Amino acid sequence: MALVYENAHLVIAATTARDSSGGCFSTRRSPCLFYQHTTSADITISFYLREESKSHKYFAKQWFCTVPSLYDKLLTRSWALQERLLATRIVHFVGDDLVWQCRKQTSCECNALRSHPGVLKIGWNKELEDRDSYLESQRFLWNRIIRHYMTLKITKVSDELPALSGLAKKFQAAGAGDYLAGLWRETILADLLWTVCEGKRAEKWQAPSWSWASLEKEGGGLICPYGFDSSDRLDCRHLRPGDPSATSHKSGVFGSTLLKTQCEPAGEDSTGNVKQPASLTISTPLIEVMGQFTEPELSSCIGLNITISRNGQVLIFDVDCEEDFEEYEGESFPLVCAWIGTEWHDSKYLPQIMVLRNSLGICGASSTPNAFERVGVIDDWNGWDQEEAERTAIIADWFSDSQVTTITIV
Repeated sequence: MALVYENAHLVIAATTARDSSGGCFSTRRSPCLFYQHTTSADITISFYLREESKSHKYFAKQWFCTVPSLYDKLLTRSWALQERLLATRIVHFVGDDLVWQCRKQTSCECNALRSHPGVLKIGWNKELEDRDSYLESQRFLWNRIIRHYMTLKITKVSDELPALSGLAKKFQAAGAGDYLAGLWRETILADLLWTVCEGKRAEKWQAPSWSWASLEKEGGGLICPYGFDSSDRLDCRHLRPGDPSATSHKSGVFGSTLLKTQCEPAGEDSTGNVKQPASLTISTPLIEVMGQFTEPELSSCIGLNITISRNGQVLIFDVDCEEDFEEYEGESFPLVCAWIGTEWHDSKYLPQIMVLRNSLGICGASSTPNAFERVGVIDDWNGWDQEEAERTAIIADWFSDSQVTTITIV
């Protein structure tokens, strides 16, 4: 269907319709009395103005900055995102107005959006065409799309990857490379560092734990891919200062490397659903830690009170999903931390850590022997302050005697 929308001369969208049985047309609001003028002949002339459409605030946004209003039902649907981005031209029927979007501008019947630069439409096309900077602007673009996409509604959870398939193919055509369950091989280590608040695993397996697609969209929390901030730069070869490998990126003695992937399509669609099992094999500095259920004031954003500790030092981490820890009983349980990459800010550095457990099975799938599953990350940095300096010092101490280890994540 993606090709249908992309190749159509014009797409007509019943944007305000409540569901598929609704039509394009609706009753318009009456214009408001703006001014009355009485002439010398005692004739009253009334001037009326149309109210601005409720949809304008969304269409005028420079990018995916906000969740669409429930007034525009179509804009809240997952499948509709790629359909309207792929369309060359689209007319939205939005109740009391018409909105036009193409690859050059956004306009409307009442002229409130006249010649507005339709960034929602042209931004991603323009950036995809800039092939010289894919790992910079295009990766940032994909992450913005994913963050917005995960706020939209979907009827069948199993459609989570298929509803993005058309956009993924456009990125591939622009040079993005191999597509791995919503992530990209060329940037896979950075892509592994997505965060979620109040996540929920899908009831049935549809993606490996290292992919955000293993989470349900509705009620699955806000996904924030690493690199949503265009200033983020991840170094996976030069992880810490003072290490022999720090003098040269070529040696890669203390760094993370992708070794092998297993992620095959479940059907004919190469960017749709994936086949079980799916895995990544990486070499990375690895340490063992202990997870603990702890007091609420130390909790991560989802309210499940879990911290990790080593050598008597305790850190908070961002837990992916509460149900990942239902298997554990007692006060503590074993976890491992993998140092995936580092953000360098002059002499300061911010480790980006993925938290894993021995495979127990997710989303109804069986456990995988000698493999790990992702359960969270430590990368919630908000600039450089004393708290983050202390956190970096703790992580550096934890990994002071760590070894680069080959692991498989499912």
